[in-house]
Amino acid sequence: MERNSIFIGARNYIDGAELLVRPELRWYALVPILVNILLFIGLTTAFVAYYNDGVLWLENELPSWLNWVAWLLGIVFAIVMLIAYGFFFTTLTNIIASPFYGFLAEKTERVLTGQPLEGESLLAMIPRVVMREIRKQIYFILWGVLVFIAALFLSFTGIGSPIATLLTLAWSAWCVAVQYTDYAADNNRLSFGELRARLGSQRWTSLGFGGTAMLFTMIPIINIFAAPVAVCGATKYWVEDLR
Repeated sequence: MERNSIFIGARNYIDGAELLVRPELRWYALVPILVNILLFIGLTTAFVAYYNDGVLWLENELPSWLNWVAWLLGIVFAIVMLIAYGFFFTTLTNIIASPFYGFLAEKTERVLTGQPLEGESLLAMIPRVVMREIRKQIYFILWGVLVFIAALFLSFTGIGSPIATLLTLAWSAWCVAVQYTDYAADNNRLSFGELRARLGSQRWTSLGFGGTAMLFTMIPIINIFAAPVAVCGATKYWVEDLR
């Protein structure tokens, strides 16, 4: 099968789940999973509260004969909030748990290759990884604003609405691919710009991996484990296609 393929990318993510349960790796995911559980409880509570308040507001503002509109808008509101929920959950967990994800990526690469990386303590890794994580978030935000403006412009042109949707989904999948492959790249001292270039050379694989990971981060409860799985899967992608 062609290596530059959406299906190869999706398979890398699934393989990440198989890697994570291996005895050599599962304990390194413990701290990130605990962080995810705490954030899951907080964000899910807020999500449910805001959703219920929003639906009640719609029901009170609309006349009874427009209840069907409130029901329809409630579905749209739920979808928008679910996307926002997935975004905030992923962003917060990545910033807080980034040093542990870097450590997990290092151990995963060693399992896959049998070769240890240059030794680095967790305390030495924390400032470097956190600063790189902040740089990534700045990249996502700046380009994300441009993508949002382009999608907003296209959505007003009628025929451009499907293109705007595809553009938004493709950008989100790209961001996820960059996010999780960067841990292995950073461990190997590859620059952030060079990583993006290598991901671009495997565009369909990158989008397949990022899209699959993005889907699982949007599913409550499953998203607790989605990020550690993505780290392992992205490291496999790094070893086989990007290194």
